[in-house]
Amino acid sequence: MGNGCSKCCKCCDGAHGNLSSTSSVYMKKGSRLNQPIVNTDRFRISQTSKAVQLAVEHVQSSDAGTYTLYAKSKKGDLLKKDIELQVEDRSSGDDPPVFVKRLGDLSIKVGTRTRLLVEIKSNTDVKITWFRNSSRVIDNDRMKLISEGSYYGIEIAPIMLEDGGQWMVMVENDSGRNSCIAHLNILVPKAFKPPEFIEKLQAVLTEHGTVSLECKVIGVPTPVLRWFKDSKEIKAGDVFALSANPDDPTSLGTYTCEAVNCMGKTYSSSKVHVAGKGSREGSLKPADR
Repeated sequence: MGNGCSKCCKCCDGAHGNLSSTSSVYMKKGSRLNQPIVNTDRFRISQTSKAVQLAVEHVQSSDAGTYTLYAKSKKGDLLKKDIELQVEDRSSGDDPPVFVKRLGDLSIKVGTRTRLLVEIKSNTDVKITWFRNSSRVIDNDRMKLISEGSYYGIEIAPIMLEDGGQWMVMVENDSGRNSCIAHLNILVPKAFKPPEFIEKLQAVLTEHGTVSLECKVIGVPTPVLRWFKDSKEIKAGDVFALSANPDDPTSLGTYTCEAVNCMGKTYSSSKVHVAGKGSREGSLKPADR
């Protein structure tokens, strides 16, 4: 834990590793010596199989001190970690950013879209950072960061199974930082299934000198397929020359099929081989997975 301020929400990363469900967080300070901290309006404890986190909302000067985490590993070992919280006095100058509208817990059906939105009050420009299960989130094909006046958010479409868990938004200005946390629960219809290859990809060199790609994949909803040659995506209508790999003269490339739906992603790959160095004639060797 680092420097704080009277309106900041600070997160304490505790023990890491394979933890049991009996892990506990304790605070050693004043009259609450060795008394366990429980979830309240200002204190929030969350735990995964690999980490325990204590979030302190609206940090006060009286919160300064040493926090101790006691956790039991799955092997039965008792782990202990001390975390020091220092609270700075921000009574003068500009205030840190304040949440006017905070994140709230959500339950969303997989495959749909949603928007996580907060409203922030700040006298100066702010920097916004989003985290999903402690990993930073950046703009990508599914997640778009949005900013509309004092509102900041992230739009997710489609929602995938992996999006479930803890989300945190951190806002910073020159005077300090603040953050809030919410849990995203993913609702999954019983019929939904992740993609699965029931027949692995076969990349076959035809007698016409072209490559035929064949596979069978199932999943609900129907998976979207993407194709790659030597890690470069193949689009409809693409034409390219078949050439031997200098390191493997009998290989004409590695082909991969990517199957994706809202339940997950899987791959299948195959190499095209010909008999004889650099020759396009002859029988194919068995396709590799």
